[in-house]
Amino acid sequence: MKKYRALSILTIIIIVTFSLFYVQSHTLSQSFPQYKINTIEGDESLSDELLIKGDFYGPYADEEFEVTREGTNYLRDERLTKRLEGNHVPNKVQQLRNEQRKFMRMKSYDENEYFIVEDTIISVQIPYSRWGIYKGIIELETYNRTTKETNRYEIDAPDLLDYAMIEKMYMNDGILYIPILNMEYSMDTDGEKTKFHLYMFDLNEGKLIDSIETLIDSSDYYVAFANVFVDNEQQPTEMIITHAVISEEYYEDTTDEATSPEAIKLANIVKIDLETKEITEIEIEKSNNDALPIAYNGSEILFVNIHSDILVFESYNVETKEKTEKLNVELDSQNISIWEFENKIIHDGKIYFLLDHDMEQRATVLIIDLLTTELLFKGAIEIEDYLPIQSGETEVYFHTLELRHDGK
Repeated sequence: MKKYRALSILTIIIIVTFSLFYVQSHTLSQSFPQYKINTIEGDESLSDELLIKGDFYGPYADEEFEVTREGTNYLRDERLTKRLEGNHVPNKVQQLRNEQRKFMRMKSYDENEYFIVEDTIISVQIPYSRWGIYKGIIELETYNRTTKETNRYEIDAPDLLDYAMIEKMYMNDGILYIPILNMEYSMDTDGEKTKFHLYMFDLNEGKLIDSIETLIDSSDYYVAFANVFVDNEQQPTEMIITHAVISEEYYEDTTDEATSPEAIKLANIVKIDLETKEITEIEIEKSNNDALPIAYNGSEILFVNIHSDILVFESYNVETKEKTEKLNVELDSQNISIWEFENKIIHDGKIYFLLDHDMEQRATVLIIDLLTTELLFKGAIEIEDYLPIQSGETEVYFHTLELRHDGK
């Protein structure tokens, strides 16, 4: 027995050390702010599916956290493997990794690069070399969870620019639509170019059947706000690409004398008929401070702008070319950037927004009906409990919105 004594003692020390480590970690997280989603108006049950991620910066620790209807969960309370990876992996991708470890090994954590149809998981990725040089192809892989069958395809894409990003994918009648926004910078001209590519892949035939390319704008990529929308998420027949530029220059709003450090310049809007492949530019009257396009419901493009502490939603009918003010939402803050509207989800006929209140340690969540622009839910993410163990300045940033049960 003596020869196992040292091993036994070492094992006990390791167990005690890890136990103390996790107890201390949990105790420390109790001193961090505890957040709650409070309903201001609308259907409270809609908040059940919300998952909000953020970062806490305190005088003695910086920590990632998640907020749900049940409360706040800090990363330090998670198992070691998740703590090493962090909260940046979307919930949808993490679920796929947990269920299909072999298929998901070495794959991206960008949820736009995955599409699930029935029992089939589809992965689409743009490979780069170790030096960041684009290889000129798109890799598509399918995995059937029932038959365990895997199929791999390569799509030739030599015309993609230096930096390419896959947007949310859609499917209709066995055709997978792969939208890609990409850009490049020319040192010779000191100019930038942004293009949109759409690849149409027939999953039944296992081949590319068509592709579309259009130039979006030559504005600075890092202040550009580009979006891709469809008329129907389940059976898309039209695709809308919008492109706006956010300017940091002050402007004066002559309607209510409000001022803002951000002005929206609408660059262009393009509509693609997915059946005929026809590309049409939608002409909309522009102003000194345009509204930002945020959604499309098949007949109307929905826009938003910030006027002091009020969000103004308006629609533009593509056929009649009429603008209509649809909804005003009051906010008790003037510290919301127009960039916060990148933090949106369009799912199941609803639009979800997470709006961080800069430097105020709180945020607002909005859920709006895509067809009627009715406000379905308005909630506030606020501190419910906070007992710091040390005084000092703190900052909180709510940066990511996800849905817990979207099934996609």
